[in-house]
Amino acid sequence: MTTYSLLQARCLGPNGKADVQLTEKEDGVYLMKIRAKEAGKHELDIKYNGEKITGSPFAVDIAPVPTSSGGPDAKKVTAFGPGLKHGVLGSWRGNFLVHTAGAGPGKLQIKVDGPKPGSFKLESRPLPEKDRAVAVNFTPKMVGKYVIAIKWSEENINESPFEVIVFGSSDEAKSYEKSRQRRRSTRSSFDKSR
Repeated sequence: MTTYSLLQARCLGPNGKADVQLTEKEDGVYLMKIRAKEAGKHELDIKYNGEKITGSPFAVDIAPVPTSSGGPDAKKVTAFGPGLKHGVLGSWRGNFLVHTAGAGPGKLQIKVDGPKPGSFKLESRPLPEKDRAVAVNFTPKMVGKYVIAIKWSEENINESPFEVIVFGSSDEAKSYEKSRQRRRSTRSSFDKSR
């Protein structure tokens, strides 16, 4: 809660507080600046002398800032790590990092679709030592195809959604890779003959 003399203001967004700055312009007139960390529905609570003013709390809809003005830019978000590549159940490491530095204000969303409901576990946590980086641990519980969609402010980042196949054995993984290479080779030969 930001306090200026007898006036207090607090703004809550979908996922936390927004910064509120109060400045007295002249006797009894104040300028309020809200610096929201994300777009979406916010609640603005204003009190004078400890009592809510009439109409408080107010609903405030914060719109995303256009990209050219430094708003959300999903193209600047990167994701990488072994958890975004095919692997073998039991020996595969399903971790990856998502970097949002330089992507402007926004909301990170990670959604996984697996072969069955409950077929995986997904955990994420911000890395305090990295600027706007999130560590994600994806643990599949069964073999199959998983689709990992990573979005920044409702827009897919580059290469998203990621298709990850978790195999039951290394022989299955090798066989899959060989068949992919054969298909690529056949396609390449066909393209050259045209």
